[in-house]
Amino acid sequence: MVAIARALGTSRDGANLTIVLDEPTASLPASEVDLLLETIRACRRGGQTILYVSHRLPEVFDIADTISVLRDGRLVATEPTAALNEREVISFMTGNAPVDSVTPRGRSSVDLADPLLRVEGLSTGPLREVDLAVRAGEIVGLAGLSGSGRSSLLRTLFGVQKPTGGAILIDGSRAELPGPADAIERGFALVPEDRKREGLFLDRPVWENISTVVLARYWRGGFFRRRAERADSAGLMERFRIASPGPDAPIRALSGGNQQKAVLARWLRTGPRVVLLDEPTQGVDVVARAEIHSLVRAHVRSGCAALVASSDFDELLHLCDRILVLRGGRVAEERDASDLDADRLSYLTQYKSEATAS
Repeated sequence: MVAIARALGTSRDGANLTIVLDEPTASLPASEVDLLLETIRACRRGGQTILYVSHRLPEVFDIADTISVLRDGRLVATEPTAALNEREVISFMTGNAPVDSVTPRGRSSVDLADPLLRVEGLSTGPLREVDLAVRAGEIVGLAGLSGSGRSSLLRTLFGVQKPTGGAILIDGSRAELPGPADAIERGFALVPEDRKREGLFLDRPVWENISTVVLARYWRGGFFRRRAERADSAGLMERFRIASPGPDAPIRALSGGNQQKAVLARWLRTGPRVVLLDEPTQGVDVVARAEIHSLVRAHVRSGCAALVASSDFDELLHLCDRILVLRGGRVAEERDASDLDADRLSYLTQYKSEATAS
């Protein structure tokens, strides 16, 4: 919000100023999104030109007078917003991908046996005595405002942050996770929020990025089997539909969606029992989003579990079986996703502050 305010604060009455906003709502709660869109409308009424870049199509249709669509680095359409619908925009973005394949739905088949993962009284950073349980075959969402502890919970489960209290149990057995290597050994995998800073080696090719957590399997008799490494990664690129300019292109040359699928391929190849996903589709297009969701569902159906932290409430409602709402570092609400909509979920994440204000 500070960065957005700084950009909007450069406006001058009567000035012919263009304001460029690139995915401005990626980490904003719904109330702040509404405030931002209203501020943009005010700037437009004041004579400013707004260039609004976003993968969130409802926002685009809400705010834009004209929509331009780029695909593979080329401008493929520019039309008045009133002349388009979401199906047509998706078709331009994907080259006529059917909408039904872009927005798959479906719930996991949950094993009602004892939880695969249990957290009891976990405290660290903003977290205060968090309790939760996730069963095999279940996708559990984590909703909350910035600072609520969503990312801290995932990072603690992966051994990045050290707990100050509480316990983490896998199959009822206490798991000591002093570092990520220990978490990987116990079957955890983390797809981080900031993939470019924490999830990728940007100047290395895609196939190397995919193999970084399984390098040990390619050592034989004192020699490293580079050809086998590359062949296995190529097979995963095909399976995960990772589009690349060439076999040796650096991963920084890929789109955000293909980069994210590469990170997901890296971890799912290890067969993790618990997949930790932090903003899994932030900054990716609608087709990559659907593909990522399908890959997560398929992995969970194999008898694993997933914890998903996201600021996109529609994503949580679409992907998850249950949603835990974090407020002030604690689990304040637990609801079945089928019992919620985006407005209700937004209200639950802010309920405490709203009640205090009233």
